[in-house]
Amino acid sequence: MVRRRTLDISHWIAGGIFVGIGLYLLIFTNYNTPGFGSLFLGIFISLVMKGGLVEEEVSKSSLESGVESLDLLLDDLGLSGNGVFVPEGDTLSSPRTYVPAGSFQRLPELYDEMMVVSSEGGRVGISLIPTGKPLFDEASSRLENTSEGIEGAREIMGMLSHGMGLTKSCSIREDEEVISIRLTHGVYGDYCSKLRENRPDICVRTGCPICSAFLTAACSALSEPLLIKDFEVRQPHIIYRMERVK
Repeated sequence: MVRRRTLDISHWIAGGIFVGIGLYLLIFTNYNTPGFGSLFLGIFISLVMKGGLVEEEVSKSSLESGVESLDLLLDDLGLSGNGVFVPEGDTLSSPRTYVPAGSFQRLPELYDEMMVVSSEGGRVGISLIPTGKPLFDEASSRLENTSEGIEGAREIMGMLSHGMGLTKSCSIREDEEVISIRLTHGVYGDYCSKLRENRPDICVRTGCPICSAFLTAACSALSEPLLIKDFEVRQPHIIYRMERVK
C-alpha cells in the first residue's frame, strides 16, 4: 500500500516537470513548437494519469522521462554547477533548487516569479521547484509537528523513508560545516541507478525526485541553503555531503 501511494503522486512530479520545461521554452526562448509540446504533455500526464487510466509502470517511466528531460535542458543551457537547495523564506513561498552555470560562487536573490536568475559577472543560473517537492509535501503533511534543526530533518526524512517506503534507511549528521545525508535504496534502487547511468550529472545538479525530497527536507528543517558539495555511491548506500551557504 505504501508503494502504491508513492507511485500515485508520481504523475504530479512528471507532469510538473514537463509543464515547467514548456513554460520556460515558451517564455525565454524561441522554441515554440517543443514548448507547446512539453506543456501539453505535462497537462496530459497530470490529468490522465490521475484518473488511473494508465498502468503504474507507465507512470514510473514517465517520471523517469521527465527528470531526464529536465537534466537535458540544463545541459542545453550550459548549467553545469552543483545545485543549492534553498528553503522558503521572505521572498520564496516554496523551496527551490538553484543550479548555477559553473562552479558556485554565491547565492543570488531568489523570488517566486523568477526562474532564470542573473548573478555577478554576467553568470546565469536557474531556480526550480525541487523535483522531490511533492514527496516532501506529502511527508510533511503526515507529521503534525516537527522539531527544528537536525532533529526536524530526521523526523521528515524518517517519514519519507519508513512512512512512505522511499528508502530502506536514511541518516543525517552534521560535522562542522558539512551535512552528510546517507540513503539506502530499496524498491527504487534500480530506478535511481538507471537515472544515474543515463544522466550522471543529475545527482549533483537537482537529484532525482527521491533524493531531492530528502535534500529539500534537510534545507527546510535547517532553514538554511545547502550546496551539494559532493555525491558518492557506496553500495548499497548513496551519500550526499551538503555545505551550508552563508
